[in-house]
Amino acid sequence: MFPLSKADVKEIDLRIRAARPEKTTSCLPDLEISQLPRNLQTLYKMFVSSFNDILEQLSVKEDIYSIGHTSRCIAMELENYGPAKSRRKNCASKASVIFVDRSLDIVGAVGHQTETLFDKILSILPSLPGHIIDRNINMESMRPDSNVSEKPVSSDEPAIAPGCLVSAYDEHERDLINILIKNNQKEAMSEINTSILQAAVEEKLPVKVAVNRNIVDSIKSILNLFKGRYDVIQKHLAAIQVALAAIQTSNHPSNSHFKHLQGMEKVILQTTAEKNVSPLSEISEILRMCQSERHKPHEGRLYSLDDIWCLLLYCYSLAGKDRYLWTKEEQGLQAGIVKEILIELKNLPPITKALVKDNHTEGTVSVIVQGVWEKLKGLGDAREDLKQFSSILKAGDESSPPHYKSILRQIVELVFDPNKVELVDVECKTGGLKDLLKTGFGLFMNISKPRPNDHPLLIIYVIGGITTTEVKQIKDMMASLKTDTKILFGSTQLVNPLSLAVSVLCENRMNPCI
Repeated sequence: MFPLSKADVKEIDLRIRAARPEKTTSCLPDLEISQLPRNLQTLYKMFVSSFNDILEQLSVKEDIYSIGHTSRCIAMELENYGPAKSRRKNCASKASVIFVDRSLDIVGAVGHQTETLFDKILSILPSLPGHIIDRNINMESMRPDSNVSEKPVSSDEPAIAPGCLVSAYDEHERDLINILIKNNQKEAMSEINTSILQAAVEEKLPVKVAVNRNIVDSIKSILNLFKGRYDVIQKHLAAIQVALAAIQTSNHPSNSHFKHLQGMEKVILQTTAEKNVSPLSEISEILRMCQSERHKPHEGRLYSLDDIWCLLLYCYSLAGKDRYLWTKEEQGLQAGIVKEILIELKNLPPITKALVKDNHTEGTVSVIVQGVWEKLKGLGDAREDLKQFSSILKAGDESSPPHYKSILRQIVELVFDPNKVELVDVECKTGGLKDLLKTGFGLFMNISKPRPNDHPLLIIYVIGGITTTEVKQIKDMMASLKTDTKILFGSTQLVNPLSLAVSVLCENRMNPCI
């Protein structure tokens, strides 16, 4: 469930013209939920029903706000939803809900600048079969005749003894997951070491504490004490699985590749900030590196076509309207990508393979790549209607370089601004006669407009995915603000760079599976 973009409007318009030639929609702001394909309408209505159930459990009546066109449609649907109207009549506690389109800013989600160990695990380890978020952890090293291995489960091979991050989900397991989510990576590793050490001491295992030992080596040493003790392993299964996930992630072969992408994103950010320079030249250089490494197996290559898609998503979302200067570089890069796809048809990485499918001619591949560029441009235009949140790339000065400032951070800062700056880009959807009367009298009596921080609970819900790094950054920022308002974060899914790229580029948003 990813927000609609300009690229989707053309298809919607064709559907509307086919049914009612006299009625058209030319842009996203004009779009109404009734104009969407039936499956998409059903998906949005199902989401609203589920979200209303959450508010029912919280026993609150809400003021509804939205930022972004898809969020606006969902906010209107929730406002007019029959069971929600009944709930609001029976609840005394109040809350605010802000729906935010992920498409307004995907830089933090498609980038590799992770702060939390949870996001690193999500990006590095393969998913548990049949799951989207949970990860496949290699438990074979817990046999009595083996050493604790740093080797993770291969995504291409079935695991003999798979573990996972969430099994029983009891109170202790929740605490362990919170360690992965709320702390930076170094702190999380230290907490995991402490947790597994306490388990070993509790079971009276022969622990040897070494001074100045590397934290990963320390965790491995303690885990070796549990080998073959299946009754003890079962008792402390949650801690052991999380510890194995941590060391397998820390020593994964993909870490060097991950660091290369982090470095490239920093270069792209600095290049994008220089208005007269196109960051696409950097991506063209990566494409040339891909071409020079064709003789190597995929795991031995520095970059892949899938990395290029992720970096392009990063570029276009970061630059916004400034991308209009890139036309010349776009054409050359598109041609180069088409050529590389045709040469590597039998050896394409997952996202590129999902895009190309069975289309193996130059003409069809060219059309597919052009379609990708339409989606990229749609991301670049996503903030064009915004005034306060129109830019996420902040210019540097003599004392600091240019930097990325997420739209979520900007929203929270503005909502809790002590000067109560008017929230021009935040649409309030809570309506009714009472609110109209307030607005009318407000013209004469200086009555302030409603704000999302008016109530003790603020729910920020991102349509299209969120990362735990983003949540941690906002939580850290909130600690410095003097407010009694509690913030809850929600989203349609937890994402990593590749999963978000799939959502943006590969999924059929017009006809989702429901």
